[in-house]
Amino acid sequence: MDGGVVDPLMTPVELAEMLGVSVKKLQRMRTAAPPEGPDFVMIGRYPRYRRLDVAAWLKRSTVSTKPVRL
Repeated sequence: MDGGVVDPLMTPVELAEMLGVSVKKLQRMRTAAPPEGPDFVMIGRYPRYRRLDVAAWLKRSTVSTKPVRL
């Protein structure tokens, strides 16, 4: 580790609440082939989400509404 602050992990309940989706939806996203949601880590048998991974996934999932200039 580089001595920096560790990003607290989010539970599926916390992430589901933040995204406005069900915990079951997150489970389906994790188990899809290939996985569809943000990267996650397994702590034993419990999935957890890094806030930085969630932010990166949201950025990748953003659809631009800006007009394309030719």
